[in-house]
Amino acid sequence: DELDEFLRRQNDPNWWRELNDKLNNKNVKLSKEDVEMIERIRSGRFAFAEDDNDDLLYRPPENDDNPEFMHAMSDFNPKRRYVRSLHERKRVNRYLQAIRRGWLKVRTREEILQEYKKKNEQVWDIWKDESITAFRPRRLPKQIDAPKKDPPAHAESYNPPKEYLLDEKEKEEQDELEPEERLYNFEPQIFDSLRKVPLYNNLIKETFERCLDLYICPRVQRKKINIAASQLIPDMPNPSELKPFPSKVSVEYKGHDEAKVRSLTVSPCGKYLASGDDQGNVFLWDVKTGRIRHKYKFEGIVDCVRFNPNKSVLILSVVNHNHVYMIMPQKLYTRDERKDTENLIKEFKNNFIPSVDTSSTTTMQMGFLEQSDKDFVERDVRVKLEFEYIIKKIDWHSKGDYFATLADNIQTSTQVLIHSLSKAQTQKPFSKSKGIIETISFHPVRPLFFVCNDQQVFCYNLQKQVLIRKFHSGARMVSSIALHPKGDNFVIGSYDKKLMWFDLEMGNTPYKKMKYHSKAIRNVSFSGIYPLFASASDDGSLNVFHSQVYEDSAMNPLIVPVKILRGHGVRDKLGVLDCVFHPDQPWLFSAGADGRLLLWV
Repeated sequence: DELDEFLRRQNDPNWWRELNDKLNNKNVKLSKEDVEMIERIRSGRFAFAEDDNDDLLYRPPENDDNPEFMHAMSDFNPKRRYVRSLHERKRVNRYLQAIRRGWLKVRTREEILQEYKKKNEQVWDIWKDESITAFRPRRLPKQIDAPKKDPPAHAESYNPPKEYLLDEKEKEEQDELEPEERLYNFEPQIFDSLRKVPLYNNLIKETFERCLDLYICPRVQRKKINIAASQLIPDMPNPSELKPFPSKVSVEYKGHDEAKVRSLTVSPCGKYLASGDDQGNVFLWDVKTGRIRHKYKFEGIVDCVRFNPNKSVLILSVVNHNHVYMIMPQKLYTRDERKDTENLIKEFKNNFIPSVDTSSTTTMQMGFLEQSDKDFVERDVRVKLEFEYIIKKIDWHSKGDYFATLADNIQTSTQVLIHSLSKAQTQKPFSKSKGIIETISFHPVRPLFFVCNDQQVFCYNLQKQVLIRKFHSGARMVSSIALHPKGDNFVIGSYDKKLMWFDLEMGNTPYKKMKYHSKAIRNVSFSGIYPLFASASDDGSLNVFHSQVYEDSAMNPLIVPVKILRGHGVRDKLGVLDCVFHPDQPWLFSAGADGRLLLWV
């Protein structure tokens, strides 16, 4: 609309006579009389002239009886014209005080005349560059030197090497290209001597283009800060001062051969190690000697093995396809452990119900095995749980009674179930699905339960049955989670090579993000006693970190990478699949896709 109005005004010389009547929504064209009336109103005269002399006179309002009445807009001087300004008086007093105290120096008439003569008599040397910069006014920006031209290359020599000369085919290819895409903006030539070199044809053109670049292109002077690189690196303690931490291989547990070791776990007493592979083998090892104490055989892949964290009992849980087995290894018990474990199993037997329905569509069957069962004799299985879906992970509560199971890659409200071993009960903690859950974990101290989907971490209070916190990981795909023994911090590993440290008192975003692996992170683990945690990755390495959490809440945790452990190979794009710390020593166990099971001390 504005462009149309502008074009119409350009074509109509009397456009200034038109007014827009917004009330009636039309354009009104002013006549000559209307224009004269507007001019009289603007000049302070009457709108309508009764005779020729009335437009030149000013008459007072007709409702005033006094003929000597003068209007407020008459030529009387206002009071401010003859009353001294208080502001000017204060300003003059300040000048007088500054002159008396010597703050302001007043030049005499002779000094002003001498300075004026010097300025007129001064001669400028316009050919001297230093004089121009020396007498530059202060308000102008500092002169920035022009960028230096690149030194000439070998091709610009009068006698260049033969490899820089162009043959006929290369000349044709260069001519077909755009000037910006050509290798040279000239043709390399050979001359016998420097005296035979002719004048460069593009000298004036290139000089002119450089001048255009210098005065058209803006230039900014970057301020350089003279700081040593060592000062930019934060002060970190020497790794040798943070010992003990695992640094070398001490024991290799041989028995899995070429099978991929999916999971491993250490008994609460620290004497035994259990591992499971994708061929259905579950081994029980002696930690110090590396001797096989027992071997169990299952059908299919063993995805997860976990010991009950209660030190008074010795129960090994094994996840095999859609089954979860509770094993009582007979050859490993002490007298006290056997008694406490049997009492726990008796409580389960007394409270056992043949089947527990978790929902109308998904069922889970829990069974107690008698001595006549085959699994009771061959595998030392006492409790068997059968699910409709494939189970991915099992996680025990720190007291050893409750445990949670996680189904693999399904989006239902029954993907996560919490079971009680003593009460023989199963609970469904969530009424709605939170997406596909990747990993789960119990809080070591408080009744909290952590659930991780692809990018978020949900923290639930199991007593109040409410969601209390929601953390944003910043990762594309979360793979594992590990909680600090004190319970105020936790670490998350992801498939996009990131390691995130969270502080429960520092908001919903990571306190620190670390990226030390070149491939996906499979698992993270904390040490129960020492300030250590480790991460296992598909690049075949383990990273060990020193993680000091202070009692003073005002001090941030100290996280220092101390060692990279390399001992596993990569097979089928898989490296280290699981890692766990010894409960009493600064030892680290690792399981890899190459079938190796190592103890790092």
